[in-house]
Formats: sequence, structure tokens, C-alpha cells
Amino acid sequence: MSRFWKILIPILLVITILFWKVTRNKIDPIWSKIENLDLSKVETLEKSTKKLNVLYEEFHHKKPSHKSYGIDLISKPYVPIMEYSKFENFIRALNKEKYIIISGVEGGGSTTLVRTLAKFIAENDNSRILNVMCAPQFDLIYHKKYIGETINGKFHKGELLKFWEQCLANPDKKYIAIFDDLDKVNPETLLGPDVWAHLTSSNHKLVIGGKTIKIPDNYFMLSTTLSAVGSRVQLHNEHFKRIGKDYYLQPSYVELALYLDRVKKKLNKKVIENGISSLSKIAQKQHNSLNDKRQVLEFLYLFAMSNNIIEKDVSRSNQLAQWSSLRKLYLPKQRNDFINTFVSHVNAMHPDIKFDKNNFNPIFYTFKNNGLQKGSSSLALGFKVFKEWGFLTEFVVAICFALITALVGLYMSGKRKKKVTKFLIKSEEVYNDFETRKINPEEAVNRLDVLKVEIENHTRDNKISFPEAIFFYNSVRSKVNSIEITKNINTTFLVLMDVFLDDEELSLNEYEKLTTFLEKIKSTISESDFIVMKKQVDDAWNEFGDK
Repeated sequence: MSRFWKILIPILLVITILFWKVTRNKIDPIWSKIENLDLSKVETLEKSTKKLNVLYEEFHHKKPSHKSYGIDLISKPYVPIMEYSKFENFIRALNKEKYIIISGVEGGGSTTLVRTLAKFIAENDNSRILNVMCAPQFDLIYHKKYIGETINGKFHKGELLKFWEQCLANPDKKYIAIFDDLDKVNPETLLGPDVWAHLTSSNHKLVIGGKTIKIPDNYFMLSTTLSAVGSRVQLHNEHFKRIGKDYYLQPSYVELALYLDRVKKKLNKKVIENGISSLSKIAQKQHNSLNDKRQVLEFLYLFAMSNNIIEKDVSRSNQLAQWSSLRKLYLPKQRNDFINTFVSHVNAMHPDIKFDKNNFNPIFYTFKNNGLQKGSSSLALGFKVFKEWGFLTEFVVAICFALITALVGLYMSGKRKKKVTKFLIKSEEVYNDFETRKINPEEAVNRLDVLKVEIENHTRDNKISFPEAIFFYNSVRSKVNSIEITKNINTTFLVLMDVFLDDEELSLNEYEKLTTFLEKIKSTISESDFIVMKKQVDDAWNEFGDK
């Protein structure tokens, strides 16, 4: 081996390795987190008996009456599937702020969360919990119900004022009011100008019905809002500084994983006790899917990344959380239903935004490539960095010089592609003539066959490459298939028309059948064909219809 090759081969090997590294995508960190998720180590409420007692003592400043007191407060009718840290963070937030707002999306579990928090704060005493279920257009009615109203010159206290009196009468106990779906009403109208002004500044004396009112120190307020299009009132900083700091409830793939694990354990128990045959066919599929780690991993990743995509491409207010109907669509064959649920959800709120299944392509790339994240290679990230630094132009110019040689080769192949393009244009013209009814199906197929023969001759003379010829054949085959389908549909339609009009009468039932047939074939035929057929049906109904 010459010295030249001894030097060149190692250099080429190094370049190949470096090129492979910079172009190879990396494992998605979210995929990695889900893949390494150990549910046995997830600290849930159910596992946190001791910590709940400690939290209770810190919040209520008294010792729990027994070892399981903290969890007993929140265990009826069941202990929610929830991470302990999530519950603890909100308890500490309430202890510090007293008034907080929890906003989330559909299926976020905010209702379950606030009810659980309220039980813990009020020590599961319903008399110390005031529930206000808000509904649109009820602002003034709520004001009269919860603040009060004057009737025949006499002021009648509302439920909230009476609740505050109860708080003041029992200063050693904690009370909490829950305003569910607060975004459906105007908080200022509901509470009234006097309370609103007092919340703005404690120096403003609160007088209602001629009496001075004090908001108790042992009173807590917890509000929920749906962070989505459709809220009647868009809450902002002026609201937050009066009725509570806003906390967003992020969709949780961990809670979704805990839910799936619970379903799996129930199915496994039945199988152990009575055998797999004791389950229904759908339950057997669910059992098999939930016991397949790869399928569970892909489902959890699909859930997490779908929400990330929606937050990035649309808005986080259009996400769907773990307790929505999505949680039951974990079978592989239900993935289309899963994605369609997201697409329909977004399009219903934003019909002006183009959002479809293509937005989810990066997810399926990760599935096919065992967790690799599309566009995460060093080369792709380098382009991003160069753009952020302002050096992208210089970098692109350098790359262009390196590609000059390749472009020369592409020029030569481009000339050959032009020949194929001419044939493709001719085939499109034939197909357009067929669609516009300038030629019949037989003539269209014959003209396309002539073009195929010409392509074969060019391929034989090396004027067109074999792959380019195959591309053209596939294009023509697709057009021929479409023509044959349209021809068959036209034949079927004419047969139906002949059968239904054989007695020179068209019943309503026959007319509806023809209309239904047209709607079913609408997507498979041209618009002009559909219009012609629809006119024939309508004309037949007008002339022979049994009205």
C-alpha cells in the first residue's frame, strides 16, 4: 500500500465518524425520562401517610389525633391518584397566600385537587367548606346569594358573609371557600364593589348593609379556572392581586402512568384468579397492551409530546390533560383516535389555524428510531446556534462552496428530469380532459398508454433513467386507477337511476338512497362529476318524485 493511501484512509475514517456523530440525532430527554420512570419510587398521596401528618401539623399547628389522620382526611371516597409533592406545594401555597387560583385545561384534575385540598384544610368538616359553582350570566344572582341584598329596606346577609361570621366565631379552626370555574363570571360583580375595594387595599373599610365587615384571618379562598378559549372573563394581574396568585396545572404523564398501572394491576389480578379467558376480548387486548412496556412507553410519550407540540404550535390552553378521555385510548390501534381527538379539539377552538396529523410526525419519527429526536443532531443544532449568533449567512456561504461540485452533477440529471416532466405534464393534461368530460374513460386510458410506450423508448435510448421511468409509470398507474374507479362509479350510478326510475316514479326513500350514495362517493370523484350527478338526481326528483 502506498504512503498516500496509508495517510488518506485514516483521514477518511475519522471524517466518516465525525460526520456520523454530527448528523446523528440524540435521544429525546422526555423519551428517556418516561423509559426510566420507576412507578414504585413515585411518592403518591397513598404512600405518604407520615408526610401528610407532618404537613397537617405544620399547617394546623397541632398534632394529628392518630398515625393515619392526615390521609384519613382525604381518603373518602378514595385517595386520588396524585403525586405527594403536587399536593404539598399547593398546601404550602395556600398557607402562604391564603387566596390562590388554579388554572388548567380539560382533564387536568383541578376539581379533584381542590376538593382534596379543602378536605385537608377544613379537616373534612363540610360545614367549614363553602362551595360556589359558577355559571355564565349569574353574576348578579351570585352577588345577592353570597354577599346579600336589601329587601323592603332591610339588608339580608348572603352565604359568604354568614360563612365569615362562622369563621370569626371559631378562630382556632380553618375555613375555605371554593369558587369553581371562576372565569365564567365577573369576580368584581360577584363580590361587589365594596369587597373588591377592600381586597384592593386593606385600608379601605369594608361596610356592607350598614355594618362593618371583617374578612377573617382563618378564611382561605381557592378558585379554579379553565385555561382555554371560551372563558367568559380573561383573568389578569388586576384579578390575581385581589383574589389570588395564579398557578397553572400542567398535564402530567406521571399521573397518567399511575392510572395505567392501576388498570393493569386490576386486569392482572383477574387473570391470576380466573385466567385470561375470563376477560372480554377488549379487556384481553388492554391486558396485553398494558403489560407491554414498549406500548406503554410510546403511549405516554405520545401524550407528553402531543401537549408539547400544541403548546409550541398553538397554545398551552389547548392542551388535553391526563384525566380527559385520552387516558382510555392506549391501545395501538387507537392512536389515530388519540391524535384526531387533539386535532378536533384544537380546530374547534382555532378554525383559522392549520393543525392536522402532520404536526405529529416528529413523534412517529421517534417511535421508528427508538427514542431519537428529529432535528436534535449536532448539525441541526449548529444551524440553530449560527442563526442565533448571526453567523448563519457566512456558514451557509461556506456550505454552498462545498456543494458546487454536487450541483454540477445535479444539473446534468436535471436535464433528464425535464424530459420526464414534459411527459408528466402531458399525462396531467389527459387526466384533466377526462375530469372535465372532454374525453371518455376509454380514450383517456388509450392516450396514457401511448405516453407509456414513448417513455419506454426514451428509457431504451438512455435519454431517461430507469428510476425516472418507474416514477412516471407509478404516476400514470395512479391516474388509470382513478379513471377506472370513476368509470365504475358512473356505471353504478346509472344502474341505480335506471332501477329506481323503471316505473317512472321516484319515491322519497329512493331519492334519499341516491343522495346518500352521492355523499359516500363524493371524496372519490371530481367535483364536476359530483355536481353533474347531483343535478341528475335533483332533476329526477323534480320530474318523477313522489311528493
